[in-house]
Amino acid sequence: MKFVFFRSKVGVPYFSTIFLRQMFPDLELGYLSLQLTRWCEAGRLVQIRKGLYAFGDITAGLPGLANEIVAPSYLSGLWALEHYGMIPEAVWEYTSVCRVSPRRKVWQTPFGRFSYRQVKFFSGYERVEWDGRHVFLAVPEKVLCDEWYLAGGGQ
Repeated sequence: MKFVFFRSKVGVPYFSTIFLRQMFPDLELGYLSLQLTRWCEAGRLVQIRKGLYAFGDITAGLPGLANEIVAPSYLSGLWALEHYGMIPEAVWEYTSVCRVSPRRKVWQTPFGRFSYRQVKFFSGYERVEWDGRHVFLAVPEKVLCDEWYLAGGGQ
């Protein structure tokens, strides 16, 4: 399969192997895995984690990628505080909270740093549109509660 055809058919900046199996049901799993490996070695794709890939030149939709690395999760923490204009500093790490493991995990990718923390109360988020994709983002009040909890206030 040619990369140009693959990219035009996929149509999204990042994707899972499950998504690819649905897009290309006639392809053998071994052939698909080989193509993904070759495109990663050529720099056309980036493997974020097992089963999750992104095109090597994406610049948009990164908040949505944060939701895909660990699911279910929603954006919160310092990143959301900066997004809502509650702090003046720029934040270069996509901070998310999740319901289950990992308790604390960081993925360093070519697109940025994505960190995850576990919280007890997995609620207070909404689904918003971001660069044509749906993203789960904490509401401002929940961001403050998450920051307080993760700083040790809720323990």
